[in-house]
Amino acid sequence: MNRDDVKFLQSIQSYPSVSILLTTHRTAPENQQDPIRVKNLVEQAKERLQQNFSDRELSPVLEQLEQAVESIDYPHTLDGLALFANHELYRVYYHPFSFRDRVVVDENFATRDLVFALNRTPRYWVLALSEQSTRLFTGVLDSLEEVRTKAFPLTHGGPGGGSNLPGGQGINTSAYRDDAHRQFFRDVDQAFQPLMAEEPLPLVLVGIDRYFSFFNEVSEHKDAVIATLSGNYDKTSVHDLGKFVYPWCKRF
Repeated sequence: MNRDDVKFLQSIQSYPSVSILLTTHRTAPENQQDPIRVKNLVEQAKERLQQNFSDRELSPVLEQLEQAVESIDYPHTLDGLALFANHELYRVYYHPFSFRDRVVVDENFATRDLVFALNRTPRYWVLALSEQSTRLFTGVLDSLEEVRTKAFPLTHGGPGGGSNLPGGQGINTSAYRDDAHRQFFRDVDQAFQPLMAEEPLPLVLVGIDRYFSFFNEVSEHKDAVIATLSGNYDKTSVHDLGKFVYPWCKRF
């Protein structure tokens, strides 16, 4: 979850809006009780709703709430879980900080705990540099969330990436490939610029050393880099990448 998610939740006014927050667990045996605790809080929410609404009025809200519960990925929960549902949408967020277990039914979603947690927990950016798909993440402790915009993830479609290098006598293909990579990572840096301007957080780079070199040549954000994690992580899951990145962040 990031600040944009919080702003989105805060922008919604619809009664009833259901918020369920609780502490979860990352490992067994404690996490085996998490589904039961979620079920109990959902039942508590239903009881509150049924006191004020007819079954017909409640049907859309309960459907969204059930979808939220079904979407929970229990093997990859963190320290806290937040579920939000109204008559037309649901959202589920995993958090690297715990919550007091509670159910809120109101005109707005309950975001106070989320804002407090975001403000007290250091955050950072992660750019996973790759010609296949350069991905951008926000990080909190060892938890990463991928940022998906019109720009990201960004794939290198130029020569040496998605298209072939030119051939022919006298053409230095290595130099041509290198120039194409510099241009690609210049595009990455420019796409990242407005996001960094809005939230000027520390930056961690992930990728092979060659990509670090090209990025540092063209980037306007070199001074923000606090750590680099060298290697090919193109196929690494978001969950595992957070585990690899965080030990480097703790040094700063």
